[in-house]
Amino acid sequence: LQRKSYKHKINVLSRTGVPGYRTITDAAEIKNNFDHFCELHITEWLARGRKSQLVNPETRNFYRFVIEELAAYQVLRLDMFNLDDKPIAYALAAKWNNCLAPWIACFDLQYERSSPGKLLQRNVIQSLINENVSELDFGRGLQSHKLEYPCEVRETVIISIYPSPIQAFVTKLKKRVARSAAI
Repeated sequence: LQRKSYKHKINVLSRTGVPGYRTITDAAEIKNNFDHFCELHITEWLARGRKSQLVNPETRNFYRFVIEELAAYQVLRLDMFNLDDKPIAYALAAKWNNCLAPWIACFDLQYERSSPGKLLQRNVIQSLINENVSELDFGRGLQSHKLEYPCEVRETVIISIYPSPIQAFVTKLKKRVARSAAI
């Protein structure tokens, strides 16, 4: 969040309103924002010349069902980057076992030049650091069900989050030593 490019984009957005970040974990509130989320996702994908999966009413109903079913477990979160309390970027994710797994994200094309998705992502990472979450799973992952049923070829990207650079170094060093000992 301290990078010059982030501050510049925030300053640009500040000329038109007050930028902000918010995380919603209450299922009822997530459902209240879901229709706007769908509108932004559909519009964004149409602009790319592709069809959003949320065009299909059955898919939207599936996500509503998932939100309802997972409410009791309190694992869902909807991260939002706002401008004057109006969401301009969303990310729906599940958080469990100290890992955040994003499912679906979108942003308002009106603000595309300010990179609202990247601004949201940086805020999500900062919130995970503050919550001591250690893993952000960006993609296909190494879980067996994801390897067994892939829908397309995707790169596996996992970011490990450490509270300090020293802990990151020590953890990497331990892994290297363990690999060397195994050889």
